[in-house]
Amino acid sequence: MSSLRNDIIIESKRKLALPPREQEFLNLIRTKGCHEAENIFNEIRSKDSTAIFFSEKSMINFAYEYGPERAKDLIILLNMNIKVYPNSTDTLIWLAQAHMAINENEEARKYLRKILQIEPGNQKTQKLLLMLNYN
Repeated sequence: MSSLRNDIIIESKRKLALPPREQEFLNLIRTKGCHEAENIFNEIRSKDSTAIFFSEKSMINFAYEYGPERAKDLIILLNMNIKVYPNSTDTLIWLAQAHMAINENEEARKYLRKILQIEPGNQKTQKLLLMLNYN
């Protein structure tokens, strides 16, 4: 267990030792929202840039839970994920699709191009880029 866990206490309705365990962080997202989770994430990472307290897939799962209706919230979560897992093509493709859902097509292209740098033959990415170029 990281010594940082005992060094920081966040004030809220209850105290949360940091960094939180994965399930604690996921519950925080669901109960307090993406912005509060982002604040805690940024505070932890400012003290320890290597802290990892959620899995890559756990954040991606919010894409299924939120859908395009909550694309802005999803972008917040996926941006945290990409900071921890910078070469996650799954995260990048969901980021691109979330940006497409709110008509931020240039931002979507940026993430799709990054995927092609990591995986040049990624067919789903190539199809999404073609689709964006026709819109």
